[in-house]
Amino acid sequence: MGTPQNQLLDLVFPGFSVFSSAINRYLHIDLNIYIPVVLLISGVVLVWNRLLDCFWDLTMSHLMSVVDLRSDDELWNFVMSWVASQSFSKGSRRFVANTNVNSRSWYLWRSFEDDDEGDDSEETGSIGLKKHKALAYTPTFGSHWFFYKGRVLIFRRTQN
Repeated sequence: MGTPQNQLLDLVFPGFSVFSSAINRYLHIDLNIYIPVVLLISGVVLVWNRLLDCFWDLTMSHLMSVVDLRSDDELWNFVMSWVASQSFSKGSRRFVANTNVNSRSWYLWRSFEDDDEGDDSEETGSIGLKKHKALAYTPTFGSHWFFYKGRVLIFRRTQN
């Protein structure tokens, strides 16, 4: 039969005794020596991840402030313009390129009379040619860490 440990391993992992005996016979490696080490390392990694999660939750709840902005608010437009002008957004490897950083839903509430008055001067130059708009790079969805005035800020953008 075998030892109770091997029987238990065979119950949990069917065919383990056949695999273990083949490795032992041909490679002269006793897997029963390495199994406790693998279990110990797995336990340490599991506990470490749990401790990091608890530490991060405590840090977020006691040491950080969170500001949520709705994309249909005018403040969203100001913040996105500011983010587009910062160096971290220009150096980001994951970004969204826009010609207009204003919220799309903001335009639903603008009056159409204002648009008619300002369109001619914005789109055409003095000789009637269309101007090219500059691209604004804003970080894409996800979390982006950066320093501003010596403090760590996390810019987190979620998809609606």
